[in-house]
Amino acid sequence: MIQIAALLVSYIPSILIYFFLRNIRKEKEYRSTCRKLILRGMLTTTGVVLFSLVCSLLWASSGLSKVNRLLSEAFRTFILASLSEETMKYLSASKTVKKEKATVSWLDEICWFGIVGIGFNLFESFAYMFTTNVIEILVRGITGLHTAYALFMGYYMGKYQRTKERKYWVLGFFFPVFLHGLYDFSLSDDLLEINDNFVFLPFIVIAVSLYILIHMLLLVKKARTDPEYTKPLFGQATEESGTEESVEQIR
Repeated sequence: MIQIAALLVSYIPSILIYFFLRNIRKEKEYRSTCRKLILRGMLTTTGVVLFSLVCSLLWASSGLSKVNRLLSEAFRTFILASLSEETMKYLSASKTVKKEKATVSWLDEICWFGIVGIGFNLFESFAYMFTTNVIEILVRGITGLHTAYALFMGYYMGKYQRTKERKYWVLGFFFPVFLHGLYDFSLSDDLLEINDNFVFLPFIVIAVSLYILIHMLLLVKKARTDPEYTKPLFGQATEESGTEESVEQIR
């Protein structure tokens, strides 16, 4: 009962953030997409399980798991957990962005990625309730790590689509993978056996993640009145491209 109560309390920040992102726009189509995305975020856990299973089998067959315990832990946290989860969230949100390509804005993309992260976090927290303690349940819910990483990813994916500079895609995808993996890895007992000072590492990662979360939510609030973020993302790129071609033809 205590764990269930802790789970319900941990859901409060995620639910509040969901309604904040959902209410950024009043259009029925936008809000309908938000409802679908939070469910899609929950369903991405299925893809994570399949991805992790395949990678686990390949890792076991390679024999590398017997080389070093810390290396095995790094594989588990950075590949089986972080890379698989962030990849599935990316694919899930990107599918909706592509489907709504004609009208989607940079702000929409940020919010939609964030909502997928919320959905994933809600389901994962429920699953972890059966295998972890009350403190970890509350920490996972209050910090909203999945939401922070998803908002960050959505921002830089939109920036990449606006500028077509590949560095923004790389930053938007791999920094969340790194930060997520580092958090999971920092909780490893094998890491603490090397040096006790690593006990502070998860707190540092949480602090950085909370900063990202707060910063992104403030940006979303400000961006809803900024044409830079509310204009059609792909439509503007097409228009700019067409303008450039017209100028070249005149020349």
